Amino acid sequence: MSNRKRLLVLLGIMAGIAMAVAMLSILILYQAALTEQRGQLTHLAQSQARHMESMAVHFSSMGMAEEKVLAASIKQITRTREDMVGFGETGEFLLARRGGGMIVFLLGGGISPDRGKADPVAFESSHAAPMRRALLGQSGTMIGTDYGGIEVLAAYLPVKNMNLGIVAKVDTAEVRAPFIRAGVISGFGAVVIILLGTILFNRISTPLVENLEKAVARLTEAQHVARMGNWERITETGEGWWSDETYRIFGLEPRAVSPTLKGFLDRVHPEDRAMVKQAVEKCMQGKEPYSIEYRIVRPDGSTLFIYGRGTWSPGTQGRPARIAGTIQDVTDRKRTESNIRRLAAAIEGLSENFALYGPDDRLVICNKGYRDLNEAIAETTEPGIPFEQHARALVAKGLVMEAVGREEEWVRERMKEHRNPGGPFEVTRQDGQCFLVHEQRMADDSTAIIATDITERKRTEEALRESEQRFKDYAEVASDWFWEMDSDLRFIYFSDRFSEISGVAQEDLIGKTRQESGLDMEDERVRRNIEDLEARRPFTNYEHSRVRPDGSVVHMSTSGTPIFDEDGAFQGYRGTGTDVTERKRTEEDLRRALVRAEEASQAKSSFLATMSHELRTPLNSIIGFSETLKTQMFGPLGNQRYQEYAEDINFSGLHLLDVITDILDISKIEAGEVIVAEEEVDLLFLVEASIKMLREQAEEQGITLSRLFPHDCPKLHADPRHIKQIILNLVSNAVKFTPPKGKISLEVAVDDEQAVLLVIKDNGIGIDEKNIAKVLEPFGQVGDVYSRAHEGTGLGLPLAKSLVEIHGGSLVLASKLGEGTTVTVRFPPERTIPAESPLATVES
Repeated sequence: MSNRKRLLVLLGIMAGIAMAVAMLSILILYQAALTEQRGQLTHLAQSQARHMESMAVHFSSMGMAEEKVLAASIKQITRTREDMVGFGETGEFLLARRGGGMIVFLLGGGISPDRGKADPVAFESSHAAPMRRALLGQSGTMIGTDYGGIEVLAAYLPVKNMNLGIVAKVDTAEVRAPFIRAGVISGFGAVVIILLGTILFNRISTPLVENLEKAVARLTEAQHVARMGNWERITETGEGWWSDETYRIFGLEPRAVSPTLKGFLDRVHPEDRAMVKQAVEKCMQGKEPYSIEYRIVRPDGSTLFIYGRGTWSPGTQGRPARIAGTIQDVTDRKRTESNIRRLAAAIEGLSENFALYGPDDRLVICNKGYRDLNEAIAETTEPGIPFEQHARALVAKGLVMEAVGREEEWVRERMKEHRNPGGPFEVTRQDGQCFLVHEQRMADDSTAIIATDITERKRTEEALRESEQRFKDYAEVASDWFWEMDSDLRFIYFSDRFSEISGVAQEDLIGKTRQESGLDMEDERVRRNIEDLEARRPFTNYEHSRVRPDGSVVHMSTSGTPIFDEDGAFQGYRGTGTDVTERKRTEEDLRRALVRAEEASQAKSSFLATMSHELRTPLNSIIGFSETLKTQMFGPLGNQRYQEYAEDINFSGLHLLDVITDILDISKIEAGEVIVAEEEVDLLFLVEASIKMLREQAEEQGITLSRLFPHDCPKLHADPRHIKQIILNLVSNAVKFTPPKGKISLEVAVDDEQAVLLVIKDNGIGIDEKNIAKVLEPFGQVGDVYSRAHEGTGLGLPLAKSLVEIHGGSLVLASKLGEGTTVTVRFPPERTIPAESPLATVES
């Protein structure tokens, strides 16, 4: 819409507003007249009602009948009504009573002669609403229908002492009539004024409107290009106005949001809202204008940066009457500034040395690396310094090795390279630092220079060359050899050591795969190695054999690892090889020796078992005959010494029988021929039986034997003979190595896993910790076998340990020299028959 049309519309709106104001004024006057009429009717009704009540009281006190009182009241009201002024042409008094379901009018008909007497109306009818309320005992005013269905303004109230209702009313049409005439006259006048004003406005405003439209269009375009909007706000009322560009910046349709201060602050970013609100409030108070940057949040969630300005215009009393200002979208500028800062920070943080020279060959920017690199000529790293001045300063300070002796020529070459950059080139400084320089000419003829310090790379390359030579030297003199495969699993390298050991020339294998290398493909080890290679798996100690040209066999062991590049692409294999021919021979010799040792061990076990049986037969006779002599079964021997000799023979025979039995048991265990006859074992019974057998020996040495076990001692699934043998061996061993007056305890317990524990403790001579492992081996004894004070074969502890392990248990020996020994036997939980009871201690 053009500005001219807008002005015409505005003129029409103003005329409409004027007309609306006139109509509103008429409406207000009408409401005032209506209120005045209500008061007048109420006054009339109340005065008549009080008059009737007074008459009723007066005449009733004189004994007049009710009907006569009513007739006198009606007559009085009729006379009063005729004398009233200003009651209107439609004004009327009504007096009625309720008769059954009807309203019976006693007085009706208006001042106008047209109106006749009112007919009765049903009480529940929609007509006669004011009278119905009066007969219900209510009083007040209302606009409703009378007995004839006409809309009236009525005042109603009851005449209580006569059970009547009285209504004073006037037709609403009569009240409205003068105001409707005034409205019609005002509307006609407004139309005439609008037509005359429009004709006059068209005559005068056309040039003004056209100029205004052009100015507004230019302003709107300028605001859009500058992304700037303006606004105004009345300080007293808070009413505001935003330009279309302001709405656009906020991401809103024009007039979509009320241009209030709250509507504005709701768009401001929460983190900036307090600052903006404070600035606006100061401006509204006339303290100071503002010019600030802040952020807004648009409906789509995007954030814009705004540059806002505001100032005030003073009112009649010097206080701000309104404030106005502008908002400008500076998001692009802020982003550009941010990108520039990021770019500058990125340039500053580059590991390379960077400089940018403008089209005029003057320095624009450089980073810290470039400044540090040229610290000796720092004056040439200031912005605006020509590149040629920088190059000549390098030469003057002697910083470039290539320029020595040809300074001017080097400057000319350097300037030519600077203005027409080709490929990268190397520059070596006097201090030995080497740089790879890249120069790039930009579209605007600027030149970017990146100087990368390659000093370490050059040193690394030199070190790598030396390392390669060193590796080659080592590879040629090493006892092992080195090999390499490519990504197709073909050999590409062998060190010379391979040919020396295998007798195969390198060129016979280079370019071939493992399958083509002449090995036996039926060999399982070769097939597994090929699978590893094809699966790209590392492998170690892959052994294979080759027949040398002279017919001898060489055994080789190789290891390899796959090689991958940085992207994970397979590159091949590298590995080493070793001549293991001597090791294979040694292993074969050891294997044969082991077989012979095993055969010898089996022969020993067989010999011991045979000899044990052979020795026990005559030994049983010796023991039997010595027992007969000892007990003098067939009469006295005649000499006391014969008795003593017989006892010695019997004791020695029994001791020898025990030794032979232990040897036989050990042999059976080693041969795996021990049979375990498991049954339910009463552990308490076996402990008591074993203690009883050893009590006499202990008492002779003054040793105290004590037992600690539950009242209901747990039972085991085990071989009772083996369990008894374990207890006897461990307790007898403790008695043997416990000095007189010593103490030995035997404890039976159950641990947290319900495993039965058998613990034998003594305070005897003990064992050095370094000899514990030795005494648990068969025939293992501590001390000189020719000078030790205690007899024994050293089979007691090993035999007990073996029998415990046969039952799946463990035997642990803990001891300190001079402090005693503790042996703990633990049977697995699955062998326990659980029983729980308090502990009791029994000593003997």
